[in-house]
Amino acid sequence: MFELIFPEASGSSFLFWFDSVFVALLGLCLGSFSSAIIYRVPLGISWVKKGARSACSSCGHTLDFFDLIPLFSWLLNRGRCRHCKQRVSPLYPALELISAVLCLFVYFVYAGGLAEKFLIVASVPFLLALIVIDIRHKILPNHLVLIVGTLGILFVFAQIFAPGEDFEVFFLYHLCGAFIFGGFAYFLGVLMQKLLKKQALGMGDVKFFAVAGLWLGVLNLGVFCLLAGVFGVLFSLFWMWRFKENHFPFGPALIASFFVILTLDGSLFWQKALESLGGVLG
Repeated sequence: MFELIFPEASGSSFLFWFDSVFVALLGLCLGSFSSAIIYRVPLGISWVKKGARSACSSCGHTLDFFDLIPLFSWLLNRGRCRHCKQRVSPLYPALELISAVLCLFVYFVYAGGLAEKFLIVASVPFLLALIVIDIRHKILPNHLVLIVGTLGILFVFAQIFAPGEDFEVFFLYHLCGAFIFGGFAYFLGVLMQKLLKKQALGMGDVKFFAVAGLWLGVLNLGVFCLLAGVFGVLFSLFWMWRFKENHFPFGPALIASFFVILTLDGSLFWQKALESLGGVLG
């Protein structure tokens, strides 16, 4: 089973451990970047403008290099600002750790080429930011969804130029995926709104459906909806238990489904899982 999920790790060596440490450190940095996006975007603060330095949300002191070392700064300062001693949310180190784990998962599980792995890893901070912002504010910011979509276009081109791929067929497969995923989500939202007399899918969800279709291709619509539904039910149960609300953000379920399918697609583990699912349904 271990070899099915982590084929890259079957030959343990110095390079394996070197790669693991490098990817983990990269993931920590991307998680820190994700935290900056999560804090700044809802407040309308630029995260790309030159000279936009990070600062403590309590005292406003500009953070130095030693305050911004992912995970380690939080641990060394015992979860407090080094300047005003106010508590720093544990969400920051948690996101950094989650990002590191996700990046390692992509690197050692995804069955595609190095360029494609890099693009999936590059999407991790934006996906994490979308999840947290949707949970906090029930919105998927357009420009973050657009960035994930742009990375998806690069991902498709990285695959298109791989040896043995038919350019036109492959491009249409992913382009149709974007339109069909997005169109399906839009009409599903309209139908559910008429049946439930309230909005069930926001336009941010519809746009992310389209982005997911671009990355995954048209044939993954069924498994994407199935997995998103499972994640959605689990998340809704947690939301109702924790917040006592019936209306919950669907973005986290969509993003989790997208990431799982994208990363596992083509792996031996995913093939075995689909064969088992087919046997059950058949």
